[in-house]
Amino acid sequence: MTPPQAGQSPSPMPEQSFNLQGKPFVRALLACGHAWALENEAVEDAALLQYIAAGEASLDQAAAAAINAVHHITYASLNNIGRRRQVDPQAVPEDINLVVAYGLFLLAGMHSELKAEGVTLDFRELGVTAVRGFYHQFPEEERINRLVEAIETFQAIATSSAEIIQQWHENLVKLVRIYVIQTATHNEQLEHVQCIPLFGSMLSGLLGVAAGD
Repeated sequence: MTPPQAGQSPSPMPEQSFNLQGKPFVRALLACGHAWALENEAVEDAALLQYIAAGEASLDQAAAAAINAVHHITYASLNNIGRRRQVDPQAVPEDINLVVAYGLFLLAGMHSELKAEGVTLDFRELGVTAVRGFYHQFPEEERINRLVEAIETFQAIATSSAEIIQQWHENLVKLVRIYVIQTATHNEQLEHVQCIPLFGSMLSGLLGVAAGD
């Protein structure tokens, strides 16, 4: 996409574009994703803010924003509980699959919120891209193996009938929505909610339950 110049209208959107009217979560996620792309060392979409201002976006932009959000929240959650932000190939923690599965649960929450506002993305494709991002420092062969393990861990937990897991995920989805809208809009009703410590607690809860604590 060619970024529009100052004073000009954005260039035509690519195929699979959509209007942002009546999509508060999508709009907020796009704005947050743009900011979080920089901290995640992702590719910045320089034209995105102008498209948002014009009330338009594309499915690719929504997907990129969701992935950037997953990495941002997962790393912030790890930091909150005193864990390393990045995964070191030379010192991989034993519970890494659970940490990455947590990121996939975050993604599932965003996916459902996007779908509720009429933006449907391929969750499988999103998940693969998000997981690969966690292992970007790894050799490709090991990256693929760990991707499979993390997705299998996520699927095993997600299909659990345990009430505690279902309630945990419902609460995580609610927190994701609050945090994205809070960050993007500075909503006065949500400003008092300290989301990052809550995300840290949610991560700790998953690690504890999965470990049988």
